[in-house]
Amino acid sequence: MQNQQPDYSLDREAYEDQVDRLVSSAQSRKGTIPLPLTFDSMRAGLAIVCALLSQVNCDKCEAKCCKSLPGNVYLLPSEQEYLSMKSLTQPCLFLDGNRCLIFHNRHRPLTCIRYPYQPGATSKDGIPAIALASECPEACRIAKDVYMTFRQMKQKFVDVGEEGYTENFFGIRR
Repeated sequence: MQNQQPDYSLDREAYEDQVDRLVSSAQSRKGTIPLPLTFDSMRAGLAIVCALLSQVNCDKCEAKCCKSLPGNVYLLPSEQEYLSMKSLTQPCLFLDGNRCLIFHNRHRPLTCIRYPYQPGATSKDGIPAIALASECPEACRIAKDVYMTFRQMKQKFVDVGEEGYTENFFGIRR
């Protein structure tokens, strides 16, 4: 999957409209939302994904991911042993209304923990990138926030140049 990028040179309103269209397009095709985030090591990728997933708030969610995503949720061997099954079907048997009964349990399946992150995305240069599931309302909110923040950061980079940005953002003097 190619990581599409909005035009950062647009004014804020036009840029925000472009981001909204990118997210809406992903939702209409039930695809993923590509983010402007790439990583060059598994450690960096894990850090980015963890930071994004920490922003997901399932409290007011309708639990679509637990009720109607196609296919089974396959479990790791340790999860299979603890849960006494090889996979979870939809709707998930650990769902009580819209609440996950094992959400804070250490044996919650990895597939569930990492949702709405969708592995396998790449940038136009083939570098591993981050994408989120468009079916998740929180993923849509987070994607829009990431794009708006990314635009602000990119504009500051242009304003002060690489050396000034490196010094002011990272605290590194060259």
